[in-house]
Amino acid sequence: MPPACCRPTLRTTTRDKSALIVRSRGGGGLWHSPGRMKILSRALFLLFILIGVLVAVSNTQTVQLALWPLPHIIVMPVYLLVVAMLMLGVLAGLSMGWWAGRHHRRRAREAGGEAARLDREVARLRAAQAASQPAAPSGPAPRDQRALERQSALVAPELGTRAARGPFS
Repeated sequence: MPPACCRPTLRTTTRDKSALIVRSRGGGGLWHSPGRMKILSRALFLLFILIGVLVAVSNTQTVQLALWPLPHIIVMPVYLLVVAMLMLGVLAGLSMGWWAGRHHRRRAREAGGEAARLDREVARLRAAQAASQPAAPSGPAPRDQRALERQSALVAPELGTRAARGPFS
């Protein structure tokens, strides 16, 4: 049974009492915590390494591997044959995954080209818009100008009275 922080709890919504929402306490559980997942993956890696070492130590007998169409016979330890077959399986799985993802890679490449084309078009349109607009006034924008006038109206009387009294009074 999972610890209390990872067990789902059932709660009803305020609108519909018949609908139930499943939420986990503690913010995500085991699979959503990066620290816990890193520990789990390292533990599994160490377990596989340990199993591999145990297989290699306990299977040192030699085996003859005959490649049928060729007249050669290869003599090797059993563990080396097992490791070679596992590596061949991993490479086959990786190549099948790479082959299956070719459509997604092609779509991503096309979308990247389209995004670059749209970026160039936006830059061209901004340059055309900047060239067609008259130069902006050198002062602040009208809204900022009004804000500056209000602030100066509030601050100016204070500066005038302080100057009449002196800087340290």
